[in-house]
Amino acid sequence: MLTKDFYFDLPPELVAQHPPQVRGQDRLMLLDRATGQVAHHQMADLPSLIPSNALMVFNNSKVRRSRVYGIKDTTGRPTEFLFLQPLQMAPDIPVPPGACCFWKTMVKNAKKQKSGHQYQFADGTIATIVANPSDAGTEFRTLAFSFPITEDWFEANGHIPLPPYIRRED
Repeated sequence: MLTKDFYFDLPPELVAQHPPQVRGQDRLMLLDRATGQVAHHQMADLPSLIPSNALMVFNNSKVRRSRVYGIKDTTGRPTEFLFLQPLQMAPDIPVPPGACCFWKTMVKNAKKQKSGHQYQFADGTIATIVANPSDAGTEFRTLAFSFPITEDWFEANGHIPLPPYIRRED
């Protein structure tokens, strides 16, 4: 599956580039599934719109600073990686000497990011792309590091991943 499979037309003038200054003033659209009627509210109205017998499920997860830029060794140009999950490498996959930590990443211009290329991150950390057969023909690449990558590393080197229709820095 590729990210382009999820593309759709979204007029730029309808996309809020910044959250509202006052929490709760976000716009909220309510669709009555039975009648198809649409009503417009603000997020602060949400408690009064929820039926008393409703089951609410909340997502209280924190967004990791998982968008990280590395400088490519062969060109000196920045390359954007989105760190997805740590990996355990299969024993038959050759890895760089000293590599102990592996991450599945989504990378811009994946076709140009080949096995053996190295990238230097903001704190001086070096990572190497590993030839992982599951990455072939996809936007994914496996990065190998010589030490475990922690939340502190993401805080020091990463950026909040914003969707492509948000045209601003995090």
